[in-house]
Amino acid sequence: MNTTTMASLAATLATSSTTASTPMLQEGNEPLFHWADYLVLALTLGISLLVGLYYGCFGSRQKTDLEYLLANRQMKTVPVAISLIAGFISGITLLGTPADIYSYGTQYYAIVIGIFFMAFAISYLYIPVFVNLNVRSSFEYLNVRFGDRAVRTLSAAIFLLDAHSTLSSTNINGLSTFYNKYRELHQ
Repeated sequence: MNTTTMASLAATLATSSTTASTPMLQEGNEPLFHWADYLVLALTLGISLLVGLYYGCFGSRQKTDLEYLLANRQMKTVPVAISLIAGFISGITLLGTPADIYSYGTQYYAIVIGIFFMAFAISYLYIPVFVNLNVRSSFEYLNVRFGDRAVRTLSAAIFLLDAHSTLSSTNINGLSTFYNKYRELHQ
């Protein structure tokens, strides 16, 4: 890698870390957000905060983990389905999928084929086992299956290490920015 490439990469990393603290501006130094955008953002955050404060201070308290995690098994089908979908599809997926399809075409929808088969496997293989054993998570299942809390703890630790390594390698240290800039320069 020559010195020009290294200087370009260093400049990119330096500017990417400082641009987060500056306000979002268009090319003519005009703000990207209009006052109405800030109003909608403030209302959304404010309403969410008020709902959380209300249920945290005045709402009914759950006394057991069954009440907290499973709503005492009293929920209807639609709220449970919405909750499962919200847990399965992240906000990043909702924001990134349209941009990905716009940039690279509709081959992204090939993922739907795998999701379709996965949904059937979960519905007919995993969930019946979880319901029959009355377990709430994969970690609890491992505890029941192997009868050893160490297996449950080890699997939870492996999950946390995996999640931490993924976050730290892409979001915190900027390796993805470095890699993308490197690819741009060497195409």
